[in-house]
Amino acid sequence: MTYTITRVANGWVLDQPSFEVDDDTDEMEETNKTFVFEDNESHSKPEAHSLKNLLWEAFGDQFQSKWQGGLVVKVKDEGREQESQNEDEEEYEYEEWEGDEYED
Repeated sequence: MTYTITRVANGWVLDQPSFEVDDDTDEMEETNKTFVFEDNESHSKPEAHSLKNLLWEAFGDQFQSKWQGGLVVKVKDEGREQESQNEDEEEYEYEEWEGDEYED
């Protein structure tokens, strides 16, 4: 099976194989279904969110579930460097707080 993912001006297009039974011949024939995933500007990373939705549609059975391992896709607002700086700041704040003990 071949999946085709195309980036367009305002989102993503997924062409996905589909199988249907021909009523006349009772044979299975492959067709394509097309899905459009529009960028939602209410998200900070609209292209990433619409791509995440496309991946779920195409490969949903491959994603992690409650009882089974699998793919995990997260959209993060910050880059790794910014996340690292934020973690360092949080750790420093925790260490600073830990030293201030309450006294009666």
